Amino acid sequence: MTKPLTSLVLSTLLLSTAASAELVGEHFIAELDIPYGKGLVTVDGNITQRDLLMDVVKPAEPRADQNPVVVMTFGGNFIRGGRNDVYSVEGAQTTTMRDYCKLFAKEGYTCVAIDYRLSLEEPVPSNIGYSDELLVEDELRMKALHDRHNMLRQGKGFEPLPDGSPIVRNTIISAAEDLYRAVEYLQANADKYSIDPERIAVGGFSAGAMTSFNVAYGMNAPVKAVLANSGRSLGFNVEAAAKDRDTTPPALLQMGQYDLEPLVTSVRYVLPTYEELGIDVDLAWVPGFGHFYPAGAMALGTDLARSPIIERMVAFLDTHL
Repeated sequence: MTKPLTSLVLSTLLLSTAASAELVGEHFIAELDIPYGKGLVTVDGNITQRDLLMDVVKPAEPRADQNPVVVMTFGGNFIRGGRNDVYSVEGAQTTTMRDYCKLFAKEGYTCVAIDYRLSLEEPVPSNIGYSDELLVEDELRMKALHDRHNMLRQGKGFEPLPDGSPIVRNTIISAAEDLYRAVEYLQANADKYSIDPERIAVGGFSAGAMTSFNVAYGMNAPVKAVLANSGRSLGFNVEAAAKDRDTTPPALLQMGQYDLEPLVTSVRYVLPTYEELGIDVDLAWVPGFGHFYPAGAMALGTDLARSPIIERMVAFLDTHL
C-alpha cells in the first residue's frame, strides 16, 4: 500500500523544532540541532516554513583562534538521508556526515553537518543566492535522475512522481539554497563559533557532493575548497557563473570504482568544462567500491599514491583551506 505524501507524522516532522543538544567526545564537542535558517515546504497542500538545522562539531584542539570550518552535506538522491544516517548497501557502509565531522575535528578543523529540504517535503525555491538565468532546466529534469528518484520513492512506499513533475527540480535547487544559507549563517556568526569567515570549505556525498558543487561553482558562495564524494555540479550553469567569480576554489573529487554509471559518464563529460573554467579538480578512485564507501576506504589518486579517503580529504584541506 502506498503512503499519502501528507500525513500527520510527516507534518509533525516538518514543523517541529528540535531542542539543541550537546555531544562530547575525546577530540570534539558537538552542539546538535542548531537552527541556521528557514525553508519553504508544502504540508497538506499549503506552503509553510520549517527550521533548517545543523550540528557544529568543534575540535578539542583547534588549529587557530578563528578556526577553518568544513560544511558537510549528506546524500540520498534528494529524497532520503540525514546528518547522522548510514547507508549499508551490498556490504558497503557509508560514513555519516556527523562522523566525518568528528574525524575532521580530530585533525583540528571545526566541522558543520547540515540538514536540508528533501523531495517528500515538496520544497519551494526562493531564489536565494542565484537567478533563474543560472539554472539548466534540462539537467534539473534529467530522465535518469527522475527515474532513480522514483525507484527510491517506490522503495519507501510512495507513489512515483509523474513525468513533468517539478518536485525533483525544486528539491535540487532548494538543497543548494539551504547550503548557501548555511555558509551565510556561519559567516554572520563567525565570532560565536570561533571560526574564520574567510576559510570555509563545503563537501558531501552523492546529492551532498552535487549540492556542494552547485553552491561553490553555480552560486559562487565564498568558499575556499570543495570535497566531493561521488558528485558533480547539476542544474546550475557553472560557465555563466564563472564570469562573476574573482577566484575559483579547487575541488577534491573521489569516486567508487564501480560507481553509478550515469554519474561516472556525466563526470567524464563535465571535467573538460571544469578545466576550461580554471577549476582545479584533484581526482581519486576508491577501488572495489560502488557508490557507497566509508571514510576509511583506500583511495588511489592520479599520482598512484594510496591513502584512506579521510586522509586525502584532510591533506586537501591542509593545502587549500
